[in-house]
Amino acid sequence: MTFVTHFALFASDICTVKAEIIRKYKGSLIGMAIGAIAGWAYYYFIGCSSGSCAIASNWQIAVPYGAVMGLLMAGIVKKEEVKKA
Repeated sequence: MTFVTHFALFASDICTVKAEIIRKYKGSLIGMAIGAIAGWAYYYFIGCSSGSCAIASNWQIAVPYGAVMGLLMAGIVKKEEVKKA
């Protein structure tokens, strides 16, 4: 096998792994995205300009905070898998 063939096989394996990860964590990723958007919206529409609010005064803090909250909320509403005996 040549280098190109090895690289093509490696690239296809990586794409397969990425697809499996996305499929497995789809709910968590969607929750994080919604939370990040909500964190930015909170900063933009409600945030304080004086700087006294720890979360709402800076978008670099509000967006990751919202993403973490979205991840936690996605974990709460996650369906439980039924195990077959």
